[in-house]
Amino acid sequence: MWMRSIVTVVAVVALLTSCGVGTTSDTAAGARSSGPGAGSTGPLAEPEPSSAELCPDSLPRASKATYGFGDDGPAATAPSLPVPHRAWICRYDPRDIATRADAAWFEWVRQGRPRPLDDAELATFSSAVEGLRPASADRACTADLGPRYLVAYAEGSELTGVVVDAYGCGDIRLTDDPSATVPGEPRRPGTVAGVLQGPVGFLGALDAGRGG
Repeated sequence: MWMRSIVTVVAVVALLTSCGVGTTSDTAAGARSSGPGAGSTGPLAEPEPSSAELCPDSLPRASKATYGFGDDGPAATAPSLPVPHRAWICRYDPRDIATRADAAWFEWVRQGRPRPLDDAELATFSSAVEGLRPASADRACTADLGPRYLVAYAEGSELTGVVVDAYGCGDIRLTDDPSATVPGEPRRPGTVAGVLQGPVGFLGALDAGRGG
């Protein structure tokens, strides 16, 4: 009787194997061979955006009617942006591209290379992103000119750029594609068009003077 039982078990195992159903040891081996670190890299990570995507050579030009600064009207609402896990900062200096001596039209040209924010700077920037709000309509600004700083980051497939004027009122404008969308004119849900303001002095906390 016991010999008949052994023969029956062997026959069942053989039948399961021939039908493509592995034994327990086969299943465990398959799991080991297909798991992370054993011939597999696990879930694919999102590709890191290139420097050209994060910080193009020049920012998209704003209308000549705005002298290249972009519309200065306050945003209608505060944005709702993803919290950055990594971010890069780039400096852009103005260049007058007007063709007439009595006119001015600025574009913004990158200086140096993108620099990743360190942990302390990233924490400061994340707080600033959460605190962005529409700019005051009656704000008073100095009539000077200086650089702009773009802080860019990616979450999933979405790029976000926060462009901060290091002069005048320190206006802040968003772009949903730093290489294609004029700052202040984004359309992606969560972003807002127009001018924003953030915590006083947060740009200095990002060590904006340190080159990339």
